[in-house]
Parts: sequence; C-alpha cells; structure tokens
Amino acid sequence: MSLECKRYRHLELNEEEARRRHLEQLDRHILERIERRLGEYIPRERLERVREHKARFLKHEEYLEHLRREYNYRPTEGERVLGDCRGEGICQITIDREHPLVPKTLAHERLHQLCDARFREFFGHPLHEGLTEYLARKISPDLQIRDLGESYPKERRLVEMLFARAGDDALQRAYFQGDWRLLQQRVERDLGEGALEKVIQAAKQENYEEAERLLKGF
Repeated sequence: MSLECKRYRHLELNEEEARRRHLEQLDRHILERIERRLGEYIPRERLERVREHKARFLKHEEYLEHLRREYNYRPTEGERVLGDCRGEGICQITIDREHPLVPKTLAHERLHQLCDARFREFFGHPLHEGLTEYLARKISPDLQIRDLGESYPKERRLVEMLFARAGDDALQRAYFQGDWRLLQQRVERDLGEGALEKVIQAAKQENYEEAERLLKGF
C-alpha cells in the first residue's frame, strides 16, 4: 500500500470515528430531552435500562441489507424506511444514518423503547405509531429540526384529537405507564360509555375516517 493510500485510509478512519462519536452524543442528547420533557411519566427503572441499550447506526446500503435480513422487506421506489426497533422488552434500535431526519427518527425509536407494553397491546399498531410520532415531534424543537417529514399523518391526526379530548397527562400516562383509566374517563365523559374502545377498534382496522367521526361525537 502506498503512503498516499495509507494517508487516505487514515482520514477515512478518522472521519468514521468522528461520525460515530457525533451520533452517540446525539443519542445521549435526545434521551436527556425526552427525560426533561416527559420524565415525570416514565418509570425510572425503564429509563435507566434504555440508556444501557446503544442504538446501531448503519450506512444506507447496510441498512437496506438489515431490512432484507430481519424483515424480508425491500422498500419500493420512492419509499424510504429510516429506522426500526426490533425485539421483545427493550427493543434494538437500528437507524439509517444517511438522511437528514436522523434526530427525529432516533427520538421516535427511543420512545418506542420507553413505551409500556400494555399500551402497545391494547391500543394497537396505528395509535401506537401515531402517539410515538406525536411525542417525537414534541422533542424535535429541542433538537433544532426544521423539516419533520410526513410520518403517520392519519394516525397522528387521531392522537391530536385524543389529546384535544383528554389532555397530555392522560395519554402520556397511558403510553408510558400502561394506565389509561384517566384517558378512558375523559373520552367517555364527552362521548359516552365504550367510546374509547370503539375508536381503538376503528384505528386497528385502519378505518381512520370512522375513528375521526367517533372522536368528533357524530
């Protein structure tokens, strides 16, 4: 190997190490912001366990291979998956590091780790993703992100309507603590007995128009 090649390789390694440190610092910063804004709702033990789980940051082609290997999934033309959280308990975060939405994506996936499993099971995938994205966007101003992308718009719309009905504390208790009694009480106070369950079932079936109709009280 020539001296010039060795020098170039050394620069590549230095750049890779600098990027790794930057991403690890960003990850710590995001967890600090989540704790600052939402920590009163998050069980302390779960937060400490999440801190011990490092996120994986892959180059774009490596991330595509990860999707193929772990999910047998290939994004269609024009589609881009930015990150995922896989596994039971504290899931493993993997992020495509080569896009401008890494901070918001990382916040989204970290929130998945902090979510109570009872919320995921009872409320289903659409509302779980919608509330996760809603909370990630609450963290985003602290990260100085301007372009938030357009993730889960229909699911997020339902969550915004639930917040309007029940307030931040009710949904955040449900999400982080698996306790949705206050949420159910406030929704059913306005919309009648069984209303929350009907909204959840409509969302699970991806019947967003019906879920919105129910939340509007029509």
